[in-house]
Amino acid sequence: MSSKDVLHLLLPMLTAVVGSYLTYYFTNRSKRNEAILRFKEEKYGNMLVLLQGFVGNTSAGETKRKFFEEQYRHGSIVRTMLLRR
Repeated sequence: MSSKDVLHLLLPMLTAVVGSYLTYYFTNRSKRNEAILRFKEEKYGNMLVLLQGFVGNTSAGETKRKFFEEQYRHGSIVRTMLLRR
């Protein structure tokens, strides 16, 4: 077998392996980013509801405390998720 024949055999296999790895990598990255975005949307939604404790007739100390707890918990979890990258 000449080197040209070997190249004709190995090149498609190597291309398939590299293509498969790139597909796997970008799919996992996309799923991770989606999960982080969903998590942030949920937490920010909760924080918006709790912001009602700061204005008007709905102002309440308990709601303010829950807001700050949610904000602290949200920040530490997001930092942990980003550090895992």
